[in-house]
Amino acid sequence: MVRRRLSRLTKMALEVCDKALEGQEEKPTYAVFCSRHGELNRTVTLLSCLARDEPLSPMLFAQSVHNTASGLFGITNKCTIPTTSISARYNLVESGWIESYAYLCSHPDSTVLLVVFDEIVPEIYHDVVPPGVDLAYALLLRVHSSTSKVPTLSLRHNSQASKGTEAASPFDIALVDLIRTGRQGECYTPDSQYIWQRH
Repeated sequence: MVRRRLSRLTKMALEVCDKALEGQEEKPTYAVFCSRHGELNRTVTLLSCLARDEPLSPMLFAQSVHNTASGLFGITNKCTIPTTSISARYNLVESGWIESYAYLCSHPDSTVLLVVFDEIVPEIYHDVVPPGVDLAYALLLRVHSSTSKVPTLSLRHNSQASKGTEAASPFDIALVDLIRTGRQGECYTPDSQYIWQRH
């Protein structure tokens, strides 16, 4: 019954969470959910109903907030760990990574689920969405402090480097390429450069 009510966006986020938790003895102690647009499709549906003077669906209204996925993650998994929802225009993945790192600085023995997800925006917003980010995707990283010899990711930030707004890529394709190929990846925003490295 819960699954039928979920939006495609929330289904994608919860699916990667389910796969990450499956068969894992080490349970996460914190979760960071990052989505640029959140439940924008549901919000547009609600606004369209208002424009037509139609009644609003209580279920749509309740699940149109930005932290829908993080809330339903706790409910469906009976999980009471703290969660944070983040929205950032150009450095979404990096903002989630920094939030995860900050938590681990205070809780070094913890494991953080970093969930990054977005859906294709409604057509009415196509003119204002930056090029190259109109994607439907869900990415999950388990972030923890480790001294074991396993592949790790690191992130460097250079606030002086920039390629301008036209070159900025809000969804960090460089990180995905890095995970697949093992090479260094770079992501530029209008005022910064982020360098991902695999060790």
